[in-house]
Amino acid sequence: MHRLPEDRRGDHDGREDDPMSARPLRVVGRPVPRVDGLEKVTGRARYVTDLVIPGMAHARVMRSPYAHARVRRVDVTRARALTGVLAALCGADLTWCEPYYGP
Repeated sequence: MHRLPEDRRGDHDGREDDPMSARPLRVVGRPVPRVDGLEKVTGRARYVTDLVIPGMAHARVMRSPYAHARVRRVDVTRARALTGVLAALCGADLTWCEPYYGP
């Protein structure tokens, strides 16, 4: 057999490593203690929704309740008139956004 590449797998003698003789895994198949477990079960854990920053605003995305519906127009004038609303945006307001997601 001429011009065949040398078998470089396994040990130097060409044998493959025996998967059954590999070192035992440290994590797979074993219970691993959670770093944040105590904080979560005692209620001391902090989440992003727990943060309150002065002047913080919230956003909500409204989607059509009808699957595959063709939205012909969106009227946000009543939403913009509500107390506390900073902005009400629709697709026409976001055409500058890249990548644009919409029809």
